[in-house]
Amino acid sequence: DLWLSAAWGKMITSGVNPYYIPLMQNAAAGLPLDHFSMVMSYGPLWAIISAAVMALAGASVLTAGLAFKLVLAAAWVGTLFVIRQMARRRQAYDASLAMLMMGWTPLSVTQSLFEGHNDIAMMWLAMIWVWLLINRQGKEQLALVASIAVKYVTAPLFLIDFIHKVCVRQQTLAQYASSLIVPAVAGLLIFGLFFRSPAFFDGLFQISEWHFLQPDDAVKGLAEFAGLNLSYIALLARGVLPAYATYCVVRSIREPGNEQTLRACLAVQAATAFGLINHLWPWYLVWVLAFAAIVPGWWLSRFVWGLALLAPFTLAFWWIEVLEAHKNTAALALYAGAVMWTIATRKVWCTDEDARMPDARVDVTTEDTG
Repeated sequence: DLWLSAAWGKMITSGVNPYYIPLMQNAAAGLPLDHFSMVMSYGPLWAIISAAVMALAGASVLTAGLAFKLVLAAAWVGTLFVIRQMARRRQAYDASLAMLMMGWTPLSVTQSLFEGHNDIAMMWLAMIWVWLLINRQGKEQLALVASIAVKYVTAPLFLIDFIHKVCVRQQTLAQYASSLIVPAVAGLLIFGLFFRSPAFFDGLFQISEWHFLQPDDAVKGLAEFAGLNLSYIALLARGVLPAYATYCVVRSIREPGNEQTLRACLAVQAATAFGLINHLWPWYLVWVLAFAAIVPGWWLSRFVWGLALLAPFTLAFWWIEVLEAHKNTAALALYAGAVMWTIATRKVWCTDEDARMPDARVDVTTEDTG
C-alpha cells in the first residue's frame, strides 16, 4: 500500500488526478509495485501527503520509502502519546494496559511501521479528536474531518461527536451547527482539490467488492466444517456488532458521560470494521485497537485485542497456496480465538467500575472544564 501511495503521489505531482485516471504504468515504473489498473481509494488528505512526499523524494525510491515511513512513525508515536494522555485519568494499572494494547501488540507495529499502511495516520487524527472532545479543548471537529479525509471510515464518529456535544456539554442544536462551519469549509477545501464527479469514489467501491474474514465468513467456516446449512446464522452474525453499537449509542444518550462516549466510539468503529464493510485485512484492526486501548478492560476491548493478536496469522491464507481455498476456516479460527481470549482475560484484565477501578469512570461530574 505504501508504494501505491507513492505511485499515486507521482501522478499528482505530474498533474494527473488519480481519482479519475487509473494507476499509470509510468507512475509505477521504478517502484517495487506490480502495475494494475486502479484509481485512488484513499482520502484526499492522504493524496496531498503522498504528493508532498513524492515531490520531496523526486526520483529516489529510497527517499520516498523513508519519508513515508517517517510520516507513519510520527503518526504511530502520536497515537501512543494521545492514548497515554487519556490513560492518565485512569488508574496506573489501566494506563499500563492501554500502552500494552497499542504499543506492544505486534500488529500495531508491523502493520503501521514495517508494512507501511496509512490506517495509523487516520487513527492518530481520530485520537486527537476524541482527546480534545473529552477535555473540552475545542476545534476537535477539524481533527475528525482530517481523519475522514485520510481513509473515510471514521466518518460515523460524527454521530458520537454530536451526541457528546448535545448530551454531555448540553449545546443547543444551533450552537452545534455553528461549530460545524469551519470544519465543513476545511473539508470542502480538501475534497475540492480532487473531486470532480461522483466517480471520485470509484476506487472505494472497487475495493468494497472484496469479501473475507468477516463474522459471517466465520459462520460459513463452521458450516463447512460441520456440514450444516447456517446461512441464516451467517446473515445474523454480520448484524451482531452493529446492533450492539446501536445499544452503546443509545446508552450514551441516556447515560451521558465521558466513559459512555469512549465506549460508543469503540462500538461504532467495531461495527464499521466487522459489520459494515465487506472485508477485513489485518491492518484494519488498527481502526479499533486504538479505541480499545482507551477503555482497556471492557469486554469489547479485550475481544478486539484478541483479534489483533491473531489477525496477522491469517495472511498465510493469502500467500501459501495450499491454504488459499480455506479463508473461511481462517475466519472461524480468528473469531473463535478472539472469543476465547475475551473469556480468558475476564478475571485478569477486567477493569469494570465495580471491580478493579471504581474511581476510573469519567462522567459529567468529573470532567475537566478547562
